[in-house]
Amino acid sequence: MKKTLTFFLTVLLTVVSATCLFAQSTFSVKYIGEASLNSFAPHSIKVEADYDRHTHIISPPNSYTQTTPVLESKHIANGSTVAYLLPPTSTAFQTYELFHLKVTWTAYQNGYLISRVHTFNDLQILSANSGNEIDLTIVGARIRLKAISSGSHVTYQITLQTF
Repeated sequence: MKKTLTFFLTVLLTVVSATCLFAQSTFSVKYIGEASLNSFAPHSIKVEADYDRHTHIISPPNSYTQTTPVLESKHIANGSTVAYLLPPTSTAFQTYELFHLKVTWTAYQNGYLISRVHTFNDLQILSANSGNEIDLTIVGARIRLKAISSGSHVTYQITLQTF
């Protein structure tokens, strides 16, 4: 019985350790504004991230996962990167599920400042996580989303060009 339990715990910790190596545990958002022939790139954008943070505590026999829903908005200047989810400070490890990225910016239309909004949904984010670049032309702008992975960290790069 003791050998079986020891073997089971060894396998469990090995699987958890391997999962930690490949799981996305932190993310940030980078903004790149591109000028067009008719307009300048917006100086900054506001990005609202809707995600669940999963904190995994591994301490047999009481291992568990705690899920915390998060809705977080940050302003990002052109060329800058802002962290949304940082590594945990404890011995736990974390993963996340990103549901949407809502991008808001200000643009001129017929001489008036107006607010524009585009939301990348969960399917578009999953596609970006798989290596695809989401490239959309919407009213007055072209907006792109690309996920750049580096170990367990992902940077979601948003490129915006207004017309």
